[in-house]
Amino acid sequence: MDGDGVPDTDDAFPVDPGEQTDTDGDGYGDNEDDAFPNDASEYQDSDGDGVGDNEDRPVANAGADQDNLTFNTTVFLDGSASTSNASGNSSNGEVLTYLWTIVSTPEGAEATTLNDAGDAATTSFNTMNLNGDYVLSLRVNDGNVSSSVDNVVLTVADLAANIRPVARITATQAGNSTDPLTIDVLTQVSLSGATSTDQNGDTLTYTWSYLISDSTCLQEGSSTAPTLNNNGDGTATFSAGDTVCGDVFIKLLVDDGSGAANATHETTITVMIVKSLPPAAGMMGAGLILLILLAWRKGQLKIVQPLRK
Repeated sequence: MDGDGVPDTDDAFPVDPGEQTDTDGDGYGDNEDDAFPNDASEYQDSDGDGVGDNEDRPVANAGADQDNLTFNTTVFLDGSASTSNASGNSSNGEVLTYLWTIVSTPEGAEATTLNDAGDAATTSFNTMNLNGDYVLSLRVNDGNVSSSVDNVVLTVADLAANIRPVARITATQAGNSTDPLTIDVLTQVSLSGATSTDQNGDTLTYTWSYLISDSTCLQEGSSTAPTLNNNGDGTATFSAGDTVCGDVFIKLLVDDGSGAANATHETTITVMIVKSLPPAAGMMGAGLILLILLAWRKGQLKIVQPLRK
């Protein structure tokens, strides 16, 4: 069929005159397409180093997970066990660069960074005053291609020191508890901090507050401003006034009573106060539009007032 002199029944590529055989059965012809005709797992050698691309991809090794770490400890991470290819053969002279990243930290942990932001095999990380898993990742690059990510988990389990509590707010209005929560004027929101936690088992106290993002919405003469009532049991009630104030930030501060530097934690949710159009007004507006359309169809471009009783 392809005129290469090899019968189609014997030609692994009957429509390609440049290829006739596929010794390793990988679908790539031995003549040009397959740099490794006797290795079904390889067919390409992009950098010409004699190692197939599949094996040649570097492999990241972020090191072993570390457990039972304590607060305020410097943890050293070592990715030098990473290799320039899957077989561990680095004789091709490829030099690896290293990218360390913080993937996740326990809920309530403050923002943190690695101590060394360079591209070296080693780096270090300072644990915080919060128990839980800190996940970091390593990706390496050989100058041509990057490896897959390898994660390392650092578990902080310091039971001797005070652990910062975690504040959480649940805000509910008419069965809706989204964040941000959109409510109408003159409605109430039920607030609860019951899902807040303290790993030391300390009894928490709750302090509620709110902040209006647009301070000009409550000018002199406004009839009703928003209010927030602390019920004293970890719950509170927020009442929207009759003024549209946009975003209102409701804050909850919990305190474990230990007096330690990490005894408190604060969280915030957003409530958006809007003003819905009353049903009667909406019907009046729709009726007026309908009358205008009817007048237009009759060729009378004039405003027609709705009938009044």
